Amino acid sequence: MISYTKRNIYLITLFLTTIIFLIINFFSQNILNIFNPVKSVENNLYSKVLKINQEKGKVINLDNIEPSKLYSFEKYQDRTLEEENIQENKEKIEVKDLEEQIVNKYSNYEWRIIIPKIDLDAHIFSGTTPEVLLEGVGHFEESSLWDGNVALAAHNRGYNCNFFANIKNLDIGDKIIYTTSEGTRKYRVILNKIIEETNWEYIENTTDNRITLITCEADMREYRRCIQAIEVK
Repeated sequence: MISYTKRNIYLITLFLTTIIFLIINFFSQNILNIFNPVKSVENNLYSKVLKINQEKGKVINLDNIEPSKLYSFEKYQDRTLEEENIQENKEKIEVKDLEEQIVNKYSNYEWRIIIPKIDLDAHIFSGTTPEVLLEGVGHFEESSLWDGNVALAAHNRGYNCNFFANIKNLDIGDKIIYTTSEGTRKYRVILNKIIEETNWEYIENTTDNRITLITCEADMREYRRCIQAIEVK
């Protein structure tokens, strides 16, 4: 009976010892951190640095970083992240400013010419000065804006804005679409010819609604290409 009791006590003691050992081993890291605040702080810093880099999609090895240097490294990470955020916000502001400049510059989006056959869709600006023709299609200011004869000009080669490069390929009956704040009109080509550069009769006003396109003629400095189209309902 006594031997049986001793055996039970031995088994119970062994069981409790095992349980205590497992508990101590499982919570050893936390227990050590409680009694070692410096180590706890270092572990938190390691976690913070790793988290920052993981969020940025980077893989970093902290094994070779001494704990004494971890504080400065963590501060470096924070400062770098802050600088990257500042740069990102700056770039967003610059892009927004550029978009606003473009919108302001081309605020009159409705004033344009479209010629489906030659894939032309271009902005129209007032005047035919060299500066204007570098931006888009120019409007002869002495011609009409809406009713009558609308006369336009543009480059056809030698520039980055050769909007009328292919108007020479237009045939009788091809469609031209002209849009302003007044509305949209459609025209059909009735004329495609070479004229002398001093011939201005084709941009004079007319009683019917038509559109006239003028551009230079390749290797013929004294001549111009003239396209005319009349409105169709």
